[in-house]
Amino acid sequence: MTTFSEFRRWLWSDWGKPNFLTRLGIPRVITYLLAYLLGPYLFYWLTLRYVPMREVEKQNFRMSVHNAFFLLAYAVFFITATTSQFVDFKYSLKGLSWDVRIKRGRETWKDPFVKVFWASFACVFVLLFLGWFRLIHQIK
Repeated sequence: MTTFSEFRRWLWSDWGKPNFLTRLGIPRVITYLLAYLLGPYLFYWLTLRYVPMREVEKQNFRMSVHNAFFLLAYAVFFITATTSQFVDFKYSLKGLSWDVRIKRGRETWKDPFVKVFWASFACVFVLLFLGWFRLIHQIK
């Protein structure tokens, strides 16, 4: 079985963590994505509604939330989190310290999902930096 077919099979399964929805046949990736998208939207709506802010602060908050780099970093972080969980599942990394995880990452560097994890992990920080840089220039 190839790594990609193993990932595809794992992605549409319950990831070893069954819950009510996965027992109904809904794949874990759908429930994970739904929570990943609805959670921040709920916090955004509650913040605008119940946190007292001046109009300038609301405008700055909206600019930061609608910053394309921040949104892209959030999307790439979903890829990072998903591949991290797959790599943890594939190489049994649960409960290991970070230095052992990094050592195993170096040992398994030929695996494309390890490369995707580290590349997307680095991209998240680059995108957050670019988003912060753009936001600072928009606010000035």
